[in-house]
Amino acid sequence: MRSGYWQDLTTADFGRVDPERTVGLLPVAAVEQHGPHLPLGVDALINEALVRAALERVPDGATLLVLPAQNVGLSPEHTSFAGTLSIRDTTLLDAWTDIGRSMGVTKQAVQKRFVPKEPAQDFTRFTPRARKTISRAIEKGVKVACGTDAPARGAPAFG
Repeated sequence: MRSGYWQDLTTADFGRVDPERTVGLLPVAAVEQHGPHLPLGVDALINEALVRAALERVPDGATLLVLPAQNVGLSPEHTSFAGTLSIRDTTLLDAWTDIGRSMGVTKQAVQKRFVPKEPAQDFTRFTPRARKTISRAIEKGVKVACGTDAPARGAPAFG
């Protein structure tokens, strides 16, 4: 099975998916303000580029299937800016969990566009509410990969 985008496969293709050797990747981003000079979708656009780069680097013998991006995130701190979309943390976690349950692969990762300014910075830079949501997802077995620092922390795992 070749790596690629989940929605490009057929039901017959999924009959050939090895659930133990396949990573299902759920890209998540936000549609929120980034100042008057950038589009609201800047996180989603950067995330798309990171996903394309990841697909180019999948090692032989592994399969990465990228799910449709979930581009509405937890952004309450930006809702005073016109155009920002936000979803409650509990709804977000429920959605990620339900999507994960429906995948049918044992290796799953959530990839969020976040590039720390310093390697030592981790997800502590998220708002307390976002940290709680991510922590609950991790407790449920979801591996969370954050931008370019993900390989250093071991997520997603291939092979």
